[in-house]
Amino acid sequence: MKIIGEDNEVEYNYEAVREQLINSLDQTNDFDRWILVGLDGLITKQHELFATYQIGDFSQQLINFVRNQFCDRYIETSKQIHSPATDTVMIYVIATLCKLLHPYIPHVTEQLWHSIGMQGWISIQSIAQPLGTIDSNIHIETLMTLISECRTLRNQAKVPNHEKVTILVSVNHDFAQLMRQYEDLVCALVKSDSVVYYPTMVWDESE
Repeated sequence: MKIIGEDNEVEYNYEAVREQLINSLDQTNDFDRWILVGLDGLITKQHELFATYQIGDFSQQLINFVRNQFCDRYIETSKQIHSPATDTVMIYVIATLCKLLHPYIPHVTEQLWHSIGMQGWISIQSIAQPLGTIDSNIHIETLMTLISECRTLRNQAKVPNHEKVTILVSVNHDFAQLMRQYEDLVCALVKSDSVVYYPTMVWDESE
């Protein structure tokens, strides 16, 4: 699928992309599902706040989602771990965010909408609706928060970009297993050379 910055040879119908995503959820990875759960929550929050005219309150939540969850976490993660459905997820999320942002920056979102190859005018599209078919995963949410906190600590400590750090984590065995599964990803995003677990974990290689 073509993303921003390339000439679009194919146009996408938003509802067709949404349907394709629903039909390929079994091909998504943990992080695809994480961003989709977050986007569902954001859409639901828009419905609630717009119904009570709290449009300004929603704008800040929208900005935080775009900046922190989508750009800082999901895009960076997708560069390291890519599922067969990640391209579809990316197109769907960007197009849906265009819908959510449209009341605030209509000219920008209209341009972005066409830049990713979407058909028609965004101003006449139906309101975004949650997928509602994915369960949240608290362990992945915690892992993504851990990555963000580690990156924040690097910035606060003013560690040079070229220097590697060691990550020391105090976790239970179940979460340590998840950390071990995605250790390469964590190290790549945090710019770390190793993860040290406390208390020291004894790994069962059959797990």
